[in-house]
Order: sequence, then C-alpha cells, then structure tokens
Amino acid sequence: MKKSSSAFSLIEVSLVVLIISLIAAGILTTTNLIKKSRLQTAQVLTKSSPVNNISNLVAWFETSLDSSFIGNEKSDGTAISTWYDNNPNAASKNNATQSTSTNRPTFTANIFNSGIPGLKFDGSNDTLPFDGSSLINSSYSIFIVEQKTSNKALNCVIGGSASVAVANTNLHLCYAVDDKIRFGHYINNLDYQNSVLSYSSPKTRMHSFIFDIAVGKKYWLNGVSSATASDVQPAAITSFAGSNIGSFVDNIYEGNIAEIIIFNRALTTEEKISVESYLGKKYNLILNS
Repeated sequence: MKKSSSAFSLIEVSLVVLIISLIAAGILTTTNLIKKSRLQTAQVLTKSSPVNNISNLVAWFETSLDSSFIGNEKSDGTAISTWYDNNPNAASKNNATQSTSTNRPTFTANIFNSGIPGLKFDGSNDTLPFDGSSLINSSYSIFIVEQKTSNKALNCVIGGSASVAVANTNLHLCYAVDDKIRFGHYINNLDYQNSVLSYSSPKTRMHSFIFDIAVGKKYWLNGVSSATASDVQPAAITSFAGSNIGSFVDNIYEGNIAEIIIFNRALTTEEKISVESYLGKKYNLILNS
C-alpha cells in the first residue's frame, strides 16, 4: 500500500509540474501576442501616417517596418549596418550606413511601447552617417523619438564632425547636460534650461525641432512648448560636414532611438501637430500640443 501511495504521489507531482508549465507557457504566449500586436499596430500607423503626404521630406528612419533594415540584421542583438530611409517619394533614398563594423548600433527588440524595436547606441563609438546637405542654408523640421540611458553631458542624437569654432557650421541636437536640451548651429546655440527631468531610468521622449530661416529656432517636448523654447536667431547652418545619427564630433549618443523624421522646410502648425499625433499614438505618449 505504501508503495502504491508513493507512486500515486509521484503522478500527482508530475501533473502539478505539467500544469504549472502549461500556465507559464500560456502567460508567455499571451505576452508575445501583445508584443506582436503592438508591433503590427505600429506598422499600420506608419504606413498610414501623414508623413507620407507632407512635402520636403528629406529622410524618414523608423524601426517597425521590414523595409527599415537588411533582413538578416533585424533580430535582437544584431549590429545594424544600414538604417533605410522610408521616404516614399524619394527616387534616391537617404540611407544611414555605417561601414565600420565596430561602430554599428544594435537592434533591440520590444524596447519602445513593449513591442517596437529600437537601435541601441553605446555612447562610445556607435554612429550612422547620413546625408544632411539639404539642411544647409535652409529652414528645416526634425522629429526624434528616443530614450537616453545616461546622464552624461553632450549626449547627441544628431550632429556633424566639424569642430572648427565658426558659428553656424554644424547642426547638433543634444542633451547639453542631463536636464537641458541643446538646439545648436555650432556656437550659435539655443539651450532649453531644465527642459527635461534628470535621468533616473530610460524614458521615451518625442522631440520636435523647427528652424525657420525667417524666424529662428523653436523646440517642443512631447508636443509641449514653453516661453523659453524659442529664439530669434535666423542664421542657417552654412555647412554640415560628417552628418551623423548618434554623434556630434566625438560626443556619442548613449541610448535607444526609434524614429527620426527630417524635412528641409519649417512645417506649418497643423503639419507639426499631425506628425506629433502620429508619433504619440505609435509610442503611447501623452501629448499636449
């Protein structure tokens, strides 16, 4: 009897283990389905985005579409050699390409809104060069969705390689310090004091930078402007050598980037709000335009 009772107990234990495994698998499957659904929603929003129909689009880098990356590089932890421009109206795409293997950012799955991939820049040498020449002597609008992962100063999402101390020779969009955004034309810079909270953990942010050659610079964080978020310096950049995603001279970005949209004109208020609305829905951001 004791032997039979012991055998029965082993069967019970096996059943319990099996049930727990099935429950765990079910939870895992549900989580994966949610992530997949969020990615598919992001893809639908991207394909129907107003960005597709706004003129003067220079480049559109994003991470949800299959067309954004080389097929065998679109997997978690893989180094990205090319971030493809998804501008639907460009005959010649403005792709961001890094030929040096050790300087490539990393594809990271599910980093934005628990389903959308991002590109991880290590803060040391990861950059993606692109052609920024169309912004020279021009108005422009640039939208960025990112998560910095450091409190370091000059944490630069976009910039060039020129270091000559001549005003307006290099666009750079950076965290000047931990809680301050810099909208720079090299020396001719606009710093937005206390424009973001000090770093404690990665936080998804949408930045809108608009330069109007007739007016000056203006900046919005998640669609919100402030009294200090503009200036009347109408001088355009006169050169943009070595334009990069992820660096300004040797100041390398440390964090994750999901999307960058660039136009070589100042968008109207209605156009700006439509782009921000699209990005807000895609990345689940609370906007106050």
